[in-house]
Amino acid sequence: MSRVVTIAVVALIAGGAGLVAVALRGRPAPVAAVTAVPTGTARVTRADITSHQRINGVLGYGATWTVTAPGGVTADAVRQAQAAATTAQATLSTATQAAQDTAGANQLAISQAQAAVDAAGSNAAALAQAQQQLATARQHAQQSQHQADAQVTTARVGLQNAQAALQAAQTGARLDGSITWLPAAGTVIQQGQTLYTVNGRPVALLYGAQPAYRQLGAGVSGDDVRQLEQGLIALGFATASNLSVDGTFTSADAAAVDRWQAALGVPQTGTVRLGEVVFASGPARVALVRAALGAQAAPGTQLLDLTPTRHSVTAQLEASRQQLVRPGDQVSVLMPDGRTNAPGTVVDVSRVATQPSSQGQGQGGGQGSQQSQATVAVTVSLADETTAGTLDQAPVYVSVTTASKKGVLAVPVTALLAQPNGDYAVAIRSGAERRLVTVHLGLFGDSGLVEVDGAGLAEGQLVEVPAR
Repeated sequence: MSRVVTIAVVALIAGGAGLVAVALRGRPAPVAAVTAVPTGTARVTRADITSHQRINGVLGYGATWTVTAPGGVTADAVRQAQAAATTAQATLSTATQAAQDTAGANQLAISQAQAAVDAAGSNAAALAQAQQQLATARQHAQQSQHQADAQVTTARVGLQNAQAALQAAQTGARLDGSITWLPAAGTVIQQGQTLYTVNGRPVALLYGAQPAYRQLGAGVSGDDVRQLEQGLIALGFATASNLSVDGTFTSADAAAVDRWQAALGVPQTGTVRLGEVVFASGPARVALVRAALGAQAAPGTQLLDLTPTRHSVTAQLEASRQQLVRPGDQVSVLMPDGRTNAPGTVVDVSRVATQPSSQGQGQGGGQGSQQSQATVAVTVSLADETTAGTLDQAPVYVSVTTASKKGVLAVPVTALLAQPNGDYAVAIRSGAERRLVTVHLGLFGDSGLVEVDGAGLAEGQLVEVPAR
């Protein structure tokens, strides 16, 4: 929809009562009465001018992540694996004893057959019969011993498999049972403190980037072990002199874990089962409690939503203006009360643009096209955490610098006079003399000043402005 805009430029004739009106499209302006406008003066200054843009933002605690019950091996499965290993061990013992008994019986049968051969002497018929019995005894001994040895081998392989399954079950064993304690929303959990309990056993928070995914015990190595070692030292259950932070679980690690478990009041096993610790990058705030007391901590059960403990602001900046903002830039955040401007620092500018849904597109054109502009996320940290209070997901405005110039000639915006030809001028006052100087406009600043440049314009001159 097009609009016809009529611009009237009114020139106040000094010392007279005439009013000159010029209109676009040649339309004559109606004659109006002259209104006296009180005027004052302001000086042409050399100033630093900065222009800002406000962009919408949300004040909150940053990204949320959910703690879920681990999907390791249950206690029942470990017990079954232990029972299978015990049975396999008994089977091997039985097969070994049976092989030994078979070997003894075979040796006795061969000895008796050999004695019969010796006793036959020169009796040809008796000797032939005894020799046949000896051959039969030896053949039977070979076959029966082979079968017995095969049973031993089978039992030994079965035991090895059962022991491997037991070791895998024990390594993947998780803390299993009912949820017996949960923190309240808003609680801040520090390193070593309890996130929740299962069957009365605490699940502790430790710092680290590698998530917990296995049991930590003898022979295990990796970043998760290194994080555990750092945590044990930070909590005072070990020192750098008696525990090396090398990522390898040794007897020194087991001793430190024993001391930690003793302090927690749980059995001292020297190992940390899957589910007994949760690693986070730092202190965590409980944003939401998802689980219920008494519920089973079944694998994959969502328990808690956690966030960082400090507020941050996420603002959406038009992708076309991405170059205006860089990490480290200082910004101002207008808080939800509409009065408080909190200083902040840009900590991240996303490299991925997001295209929002273009609701309203096609209804007048302009509004819909603005809504569909791609934006990038700008993350801002607050200089003073207390200014945010306990607000979460609150709308704010972030003021970012869009342009700045230093040491330019500037006048108040109110000193500008629109001219009939579309130019602007300022009225220079020098004593009783008043003269118009055409100016070229530069940057408009947030302080009410505008950059100007014109022939005969100099710092310190007085320009006419409306009186306050």
